[in-house]
Amino acid sequence: MTSPPNDLLGNITMPDQCINGHELAEGFAFCPTCGSARATNDGEASESTSVPEEVRAATTPVVSAEMSPSSHGQRVLPPLPPSLPVAVSGATDSPASRFAKNRTPILIAGAGALVVVLGIVLALAMGGTKHTITGEMTLMDSDGYDDSILGGCEGSGGYDDISYGTAVTVRDGAGEILATGSLDSGELAGDWCNFTFTVEDVPGADFYEVEVSHRGGLSYSSKEMDEKDWFVSVSLGDPF
Repeated sequence: MTSPPNDLLGNITMPDQCINGHELAEGFAFCPTCGSARATNDGEASESTSVPEEVRAATTPVVSAEMSPSSHGQRVLPPLPPSLPVAVSGATDSPASRFAKNRTPILIAGAGALVVVLGIVLALAMGGTKHTITGEMTLMDSDGYDDSILGGCEGSGGYDDISYGTAVTVRDGAGEILATGSLDSGELAGDWCNFTFTVEDVPGADFYEVEVSHRGGLSYSSKEMDEKDWFVSVSLGDPF
């Protein structure tokens, strides 16, 4: 092995390269590029300047696999990190779509609540409104009533069920009884015997059936009752 060269003052000089040929600045005992030790004058690594493995691993920079001693210490930059994910065309997980998804149950619930409210309002409008039905029952058959009663008359023969206190029943379209009333005393009206009646507190309904005694009912719609001002006229018998 040859002796290391001396400077003009006789001091021993050390090479300015590592064993892989990378240039080293003065004072560096190992290569900052590859982590190798500074080369001695005979080209071998100096034992005094060899770098422990743990130090080498900690200080060795991350370089491209393409780096070689012939690169003269020029570091190849690592590839750029991948870009952020790009939204795929047609994806639905956007703020607008999430808002639409979250709003759908609210709209459904709101629509259901509106239907319930409208139903309650309609029920209150139908059931909460009370009507008073007035009317008259006329016996037109002169042989069907008795006028011997002082100041009045009442049914006789086949009409003997028509008299003071006879039931007047109001039903809805389903046949449920809504309210009841009764006939007042009969009064002579020419050749006829006439009875009046009043049925109060009749709940709202779509259809009404008004029946005197068991003679069968007359049906009217709510609209027809409004047009008739809630007055019903019933007649029995043949006037001729």
